[in-house]
Amino acid sequence: QDDDGDLLALEDALQEWQQAGRQLLLLLDEVDRLIERATEFNDVLDLWRVFGQTPTLNIVTASRLPLAELVRLGNLVSPFHNIFIEQCLGLLAEADWRGLVREGFESRGLPLPPGALPWIAEVAGGHPFYTQMAADVLYQWRRDHAAEPDYAALTSVFAAQAHATLKSLWEHLTAREQAALRAPRPAPHTVAALEHRGLLRNGRPFSTIFAQGIREGWWEEK
Repeated sequence: QDDDGDLLALEDALQEWQQAGRQLLLLLDEVDRLIERATEFNDVLDLWRVFGQTPTLNIVTASRLPLAELVRLGNLVSPFHNIFIEQCLGLLAEADWRGLVREGFESRGLPLPPGALPWIAEVAGGHPFYTQMAADVLYQWRRDHAAEPDYAALTSVFAAQAHATLKSLWEHLTAREQAALRAPRPAPHTVAALEHRGLLRNGRPFSTIFAQGIREGWWEEK
């Protein structure tokens, strides 16, 4: 109810739902932000550890950093990360993201315009978040225009919408990772690590927009 989103209110709600016998699935995006309120968050984490031993609450979190690293950076008391199975979400396989995009358009009665999938491959590269963003940009155009899309204009729209999140993505990389992405040919072991993180595809930045930002120093301190 509070304007600032009281985490202790969430704790009370979880307890009430548990006592009522409800089966709960808690989805938490951008968990990184919660370490900014470490004192409150620690109390909630203690509760999660208790619930982690019961079958009635399942928790899925999403964060830029591994959970153990968040605990360290946030000086959190509870090592809650050891109750989670952790998986790094990389780039989607081409067949998978193409199928998702087609399904999204077809379910709304809109055919994919010519050149749509190659354009999404270019600007989003199979990255789950940016594929969704690119598909939304294209969907808004397709919904409002009968003509074939102007992909140069759509690229500008996408770049403007993605700029802030790409900036944040860049700033959360280590200096070594940034240097590797700037290099024409990063070392093979570095390439493997960056591809695992979903930052490279076939040795190149996953998105032409991300590559352009790196090349032109969009997010470098002036």
